[in-house]
Amino acid sequence: MRRAPTIRSAVLSGYWSLAREVGLDPDRLAEQAGVEPAALLTPDAVVRARCAYRLLELSAAESGLDDFGLRLARRRGLSHLGALGLQVRDEPTVRSALAKITSGLKVHSTCSRVDIDEGVDATVLTITLLADGEPVIRQALETAVGSVFQDLVALLGSRWRPSRVQFIHSAGKNVRSHRLMFGCPIEFSTDRNAIVMRSSDLDLPVHGADPGFKAYADAIVSGRSPIAGRVSPELVKQALATLLPQGAGTTPAVARELGVDRRTLHRHLDQAGTDFSTVLSAMRAELAEQYLRGAVLSMTEIAPLLGFASLGSFSRWFATRYGSTPTQWRRAHAEAE
Repeated sequence: MRRAPTIRSAVLSGYWSLAREVGLDPDRLAEQAGVEPAALLTPDAVVRARCAYRLLELSAAESGLDDFGLRLARRRGLSHLGALGLQVRDEPTVRSALAKITSGLKVHSTCSRVDIDEGVDATVLTITLLADGEPVIRQALETAVGSVFQDLVALLGSRWRPSRVQFIHSAGKNVRSHRLMFGCPIEFSTDRNAIVMRSSDLDLPVHGADPGFKAYADAIVSGRSPIAGRVSPELVKQALATLLPQGAGTTPAVARELGVDRRTLHRHLDQAGTDFSTVLSAMRAELAEQYLRGAVLSMTEIAPLLGFASLGSFSRWFATRYGSTPTQWRRAHAEAE
């Protein structure tokens, strides 16, 4: 049976107090979103991803704060990573710390992924969230990007700032909060959710690290098992999110990305009650909706980001799945919003 995408409730750390501060009833909103209120006060409960997304969107709407997700991220530090934060804090360099964070995220979530693309001058950290069927996950995305930024500040010091920050969604009414938090140019309606930083920063020592604690922290974490320890539809979708813009959304490419052979990939998907083409189509749909809601990228620009060789093939696939053209879908949802 297919397992729904989940998060560790530590991802919602700080929510309860923030909600109370802005005049919300966190327990009522949690129940309305499908989150057990008790999960808001403990870090190790398992929460359905779509319920967490819904909770943040409901909170932003009811409070009238379209920067609610960023406000939540401001309360973050390495401690929200739990035992993983202990390991990361005492890594020798920022590069090794980030590698440990990206590989250890599966302990906290089966719906998120951070990819590091290191260039000569600039390094891009791309943050991917699986929508889990939710039409709008703006607040969760801003919390995720903001949390990665807070992790970087913890590693590099309070004065560190990235070169720029990018979001797929369009700018909201209040972008002042984004500028104040990130302290760098903010780009909306782009083709990714990402933090761009100087590659030279990766070689810097972790701010305040104590290497003497590293072996101790590793021993504490070694017994922890991830939420999901096998190839799942969610892991395949995360891999596709990275590979599709490269034109590599194929079974062999995904299998290589996940470190398995094609036969194992197909077998695990079959055991989860699905197949590769179904997962591929679902991931394309999630990304297509995010890009179309962004309202800036043209159809010609979106098609290759979804792994289509031509605008025509993208349009035919979209019409078959949605019963309308991408342009019609974008117009209808812009009017509704």
